[in-house]
Amino acid sequence: MKQSLGIILLIMVVFSVPTFAQFGGGGFQLPEFIFRILAVDPVSTDEVITIQNGTRAPQDMTGWSINIRRPGTNNTASYTFPGDCVLAPGSVVNVHSGPANINRTDQPCDGAEFDLVWSARFLLPNDVVAVSLHNAAGETEATFEYPEPIVPAVFINEIEINPETGNAEWIELYNASSENIDLTGWVLNVNRGTSVKLSIPLDSIASVIAPGQYLIVSVGIPFLNDNNEAVEIRTDKNILVDATPEPGLSDSLADNRCWARAGDGEDAWAFQTCTQGASNR
Repeated sequence: MKQSLGIILLIMVVFSVPTFAQFGGGGFQLPEFIFRILAVDPVSTDEVITIQNGTRAPQDMTGWSINIRRPGTNNTASYTFPGDCVLAPGSVVNVHSGPANINRTDQPCDGAEFDLVWSARFLLPNDVVAVSLHNAAGETEATFEYPEPIVPAVFINEIEINPETGNAEWIELYNASSENIDLTGWVLNVNRGTSVKLSIPLDSIASVIAPGQYLIVSVGIPFLNDNNEAVEIRTDKNILVDATPEPGLSDSLADNRCWARAGDGEDAWAFQTCTQGASNR
C-alpha cells in the first residue's frame, strides 16, 4: 500500500510541475522575453524605428543595438543604446534619425514612451531592408523587414497647361490618405516645359495637405509645355510618388479645360472642364 501511494505521489509531482509552469496556477503565462519592432518609417526627414518591451520586467538596454542591413549586401548601419536606459514593461522607445533631428537630443529613458536620436542624416533605405534588435550579448531579440517602397498617397490630380489667361498655369495635388502629409522638400519635375524643379514649399503655398484635400501649385509664369507635357512628383528622399501619363498631355485650346483624373486619385485621365481645388467628378 505504501509503495502504491509513493508511485501515485510521484506521478502527481511529475505531471503537476510543468502544468503549473505553463499555466501559472490558472492563468496562461507569456514567454519571458518578447521584444517587438512595431514599425519602421523610412519615408520622412524624421526616420523612426519603434521598439516595444513586451516582457513582464524592466529591461536595461545598455549595450543593446539596432542594426540595419540591406539583404544580399554588406551595407549596414548600427546604433547602440546609451547607458542607464531602462525600457519598462510594455513601454515604447522611438529611435529617430534623419535631417529633421538636427540639434535634437535624447529624452530621459523613462515613462511609457520616449525618444532617442540616432543621427542627423538619412540612414533608412526606402526599399528592401532588414532591421534587427540585439541585446548586449549580441543575440537577436527582434527583426523587422519592409520589402516594398512606402509611397505616400499623393496624386497629381489635375493640371492646367494652357489656361485662358496665359500665365495662370497650375498643378493640383490630392491627398488620398487619412492623414496629413507634409510635402516639405518634395519636388515637382517639369519634364518638357521650362526645365525647372519646383521645390515645395513655394512662396505663399502651404506644404501640408490634409486628408482628402488639394494643394494648388502655381508660380505665376508659364512653365508648362502645351504639347506632350509630363510632370512627376518625388519626395525629399527622391522616391517617385506619382507622374502624369506618357507620352504626355497636350492642350492646344486656351480655354477652361484641364487634364484631370476621371475621379480624384483614380488611374484614368480625361480632358474636361477645370475643377481647381474641388472634386473631379
